[in-house]
Amino acid sequence: MNLAALNFFMINRKRVLKFHYFCFNKCKISMSMKKYLFITIALFCANVLFAQTKNVTGTITGQEGKALKGVRFEVIDANIFAKSDKKGTFTLKKVETGDSVSVMVNRGEAAKFLIGDAIQLQLKVDGKTLAIDKGNGSPVFAMFETVAEEERANGSVVTAKMIQRNNYQNLKDVLKAFIPGMSIQTTANGETVSNIRGVKSLNLSSEPLVIVDGVEMDLTSANSSCNVYDIDRIEVNKDGMGYGIKGANGVIIIKTKR
Repeated sequence: MNLAALNFFMINRKRVLKFHYFCFNKCKISMSMKKYLFITIALFCANVLFAQTKNVTGTITGQEGKALKGVRFEVIDANIFAKSDKKGTFTLKKVETGDSVSVMVNRGEAAKFLIGDAIQLQLKVDGKTLAIDKGNGSPVFAMFETVAEEERANGSVVTAKMIQRNNYQNLKDVLKAFIPGMSIQTTANGETVSNIRGVKSLNLSSEPLVIVDGVEMDLTSANSSCNVYDIDRIEVNKDGMGYGIKGANGVIIIKTKR
């Protein structure tokens, strides 16, 4: 079972039940229409609860049919990465039908395509073109384009989709999972001590600046006040550029779906 789908259903279950009650008790519609609505709602719930992930394997070759080693694959907004081996083979684990994949052969250029129903891929690079055969005998094509890397050396971005795919219980779990080098510890008296720059001092605080919807707070307060499924986007700037001395230990900017 897809835990993110289950969480989505649990969060919105009251709305589904209210809609169900309204349709069956308040609306003046025929019995046949009520049966149709019941079946539609039931199918929707079943689809949400039993949505499945899958592993997708594939090979990537160049113009001469030679295997390409070290090609980087990223499932967009999912924190799933892979690289092709010396035989050009790769595996993308726990992907969903609606996921898109970014393929980067040369740094700074990527081609993107939708996974769809494919479980095995045959990719061929021909100059600026990527041919994608999903096993149906009809390859589709994507162009390699220059990309501006959103995840820079001094920062990271976490999107709502990346959070919803996993069964995270709180903000701390999200940050530890997605932010490279993020250290979060709880002291004996229950206080949270965090660090995102890898520099620790016995005398000076290493706590990053946390900003939630424009309001500054510490990580403990942010963790208790933010429902992870209300978060729209998290941006982390390890250098704290533009925030002066308060951002010396890095900045975590959280935007909610308000």
